[in-house]
Amino acid sequence: MEFIVDEDQVGLRLDVAVSQVSGVARGKVQIAIKSGSVTVNGKVLKVAYRLSKDDTVSGDIPLEPILEVDTEEGAEPVRALTKADLTIVHEDRQILVINKPSGMICHPGTRAELGILTEALVDHNKGIAKIGQSGRPGIVHRLDKHTEGLMVVAKTKAAYESLVSQFRERTVDKMYYAVVQGNIEDDGLDIDRPIGRHSKMRLRRACGQSDPSTLKEAFTQVTVIKRYITKTLVECRPKTGRTHQIRVHLSDIGHPVVGDPLYGPRSRRQEEGQLLQAAYLAFDHPKTGERVTYELPMSERLT
Repeated sequence: MEFIVDEDQVGLRLDVAVSQVSGVARGKVQIAIKSGSVTVNGKVLKVAYRLSKDDTVSGDIPLEPILEVDTEEGAEPVRALTKADLTIVHEDRQILVINKPSGMICHPGTRAELGILTEALVDHNKGIAKIGQSGRPGIVHRLDKHTEGLMVVAKTKAAYESLVSQFRERTVDKMYYAVVQGNIEDDGLDIDRPIGRHSKMRLRRACGQSDPSTLKEAFTQVTVIKRYITKTLVECRPKTGRTHQIRVHLSDIGHPVVGDPLYGPRSRRQEEGQLLQAAYLAFDHPKTGERVTYELPMSERLT
């Protein structure tokens, strides 16, 4: 196992981060760290060490996934996924672009779920298993469980490094459709509010109630497409890539995404998850350098 700490992992305890990446129980991870089997930048550190940006974590731990379910969305165990579960938008030797459906989990969390996207990716192409971080083969960016839409997956090491760099440098263009609670008065607005970990609820992010030490800049452009009596259909363009960014920003201005189980009001609609779709993705092709774009029609869930 080896991974480089990204922005979402900065500040996490070493044992927590390794457990999230590997899907191995935290107790077993702690044993591995204490025995010297896991290192940070080549050094053996304490389990409570707080990770810094670009730290390299590597080592060997017992790869025994936990079969309990404890995800941010309250996911239930599902059958193992195969290549038949993938909706492929584009594929070549370097990349795979897919349309992830609502309800599909990208990769194991703190406790591993059954039925995740990475299972289907490896079943589709065995070589993907060797690309990227342990436990996250081919994954260069993520969508929440109930957020559907476009994802690009790396099939080679060179493609992985290129795409990770592009996301880090914010040269990837993304656009989402969302249905939000209430009527947004302005036709367009810019939400420029830092986001950090919620000070009390570990699964959530927040603007105003966050741990100040975890705050990072976050910027989202919102454009109204259509107003209904009690809801608004909007287009969102995140210029940064914080965890739950669109969901947090829309909730923070008083217009949470309809059905959002973490940031919206309680309702029966939450069982189906937030009405959020990643509909547009543009980046430089890792091999040719050509700017490539992919776009989906609006999902029937949002209409």
